[in-house]
Amino acid sequence: MKLVRIREAKPLDGHRVQLTLTDGRVINRDLTPLLAGPIFDEIRTDRHRFEEMHVEGGTLVWPNGADLCPDTLVWGYPPRARLMPPPNSNEIKTAATDVAWEYVMLLGAALEIAKAPGPPFNHILQEVFLTHARNLAEFFCGGIAAFRKLKAPPERTKDNIYAVDFCSSIGWNTKGLERDSMLIKAVNKTLSHMTYSRDRGSKTHAHFEAYLHLHGTVKLFRRTWEAFLKSLKIEHLADIQQYLEQHTQGWIEAERVRCQLRNTHRRSSATVIQLDPEPDSRRARSLTWKLLSITSWRRSSLTDSRNSADNNSDTPPTSPSPSIPDSPGTTRSSPATHPQTSPAPTTPSPA
Repeated sequence: MKLVRIREAKPLDGHRVQLTLTDGRVINRDLTPLLAGPIFDEIRTDRHRFEEMHVEGGTLVWPNGADLCPDTLVWGYPPRARLMPPPNSNEIKTAATDVAWEYVMLLGAALEIAKAPGPPFNHILQEVFLTHARNLAEFFCGGIAAFRKLKAPPERTKDNIYAVDFCSSIGWNTKGLERDSMLIKAVNKTLSHMTYSRDRGSKTHAHFEAYLHLHGTVKLFRRTWEAFLKSLKIEHLADIQQYLEQHTQGWIEAERVRCQLRNTHRRSSATVIQLDPEPDSRRARSLTWKLLSITSWRRSSLTDSRNSADNNSDTPPTSPSPSIPDSPGTTRSSPATHPQTSPAPTTPSPA
């Protein structure tokens, strides 16, 4: 369909104008509410400047560079966003790997942050964690209102994947994940472009601090994820399960490589750096156990992999989860430094 634009313009009394459109229609418009802002000051107050209008590119422009939206002039309001059709079953099936990837990446970043790395890696890991947290928040909150009316995947203005696309009902609570929640505001503030207000420690400009908010944020997403799994349609459950195990296996293998590198370093130069006194086999077993617990899938293939890596190891020691507020904005004094020698907080236990 060809867009309707402006062909000719003729000034009338006041700030009214007669427009001849490309489809042959002739309409009158009052431009008074549209002439706002400093660039329109002279056009609004000086009749001569107002009458200098001409048509260029299908809309009204002035010599000082001011112009107006052609859709607003033609239709009297800005154009409405075009809705995209809901995804089909094949698209939803393919998207299952992206959903599982986002969740495993969120939890994998949380596990790495819990090891208390020093700068700049702690900041890099936090940004990875927050990026996936924001993606999952949009995933869980998108299309909720439309789905409740249609009981089917809704239309959307963007090519986003929604949790409701995979479900027959909504069993999770979006409280705390909405765009206006304190958590998402803090995530957006921390990931925002450079501004003077980004690092202000006030309630108005709260930002995410991993040592304060990681524990509660992980608990919130795990609780939401478990409810999401219970709401899945049966045909999507196996896909999500398959990709969760596939992506989790990658983290387990990466930790095994780390263990091998640490053992090699111990044999060659054990006195160069302070090494983790915990045996490597126990460390790998502990990480494997945490990842399996987080994803809630205990398939035999992963269990066998875990056992084969740690045949001679004992049950990993447990330590209490740190007491950390559940949401950004909690008043608490920030430590001046984050020494690398401090014990690393453990990953929070299931909610």
